Amino acid sequence: IASGRGKGWVCSHDSNLVGFCNGNAETGEVLVLAVLPEYECKGIGAQLLAHVVEWLRSVGFDTLWLAASPDARIRAHGFYRSLGWRPNGEVDENGDEILVLESDKPPRTFA
Repeated sequence: IASGRGKGWVCSHDSNLVGFCNGNAETGEVLVLAVLPEYECKGIGAQLLAHVVEWLRSVGFDTLWLAASPDARIRAHGFYRSLGWRPNGEVDENGDEILVLESDKPPRTFA
């Protein structure tokens, strides 16, 4: 983060960290998105992700990517797809599928 290659946003409630999302300006990757279970389904993850997407696009990436479980039973599976992320057919060394967001697909957010 100090180098400027990574940047992230956090969400807090009552002085407690409840979610965060980070991206990498060298690769266009969304590195991590995490929200505490009791704060899920409130739009926090979508808003954090939207900040990282906007930043990565501002530094020149048309196509963004992230790695996520291909297991449809995992909450992230449906979450990313509902926001416009799509698998590109690749799988990383951990067995996670690569999802991409194209520049002509603005990130959806939920209020």
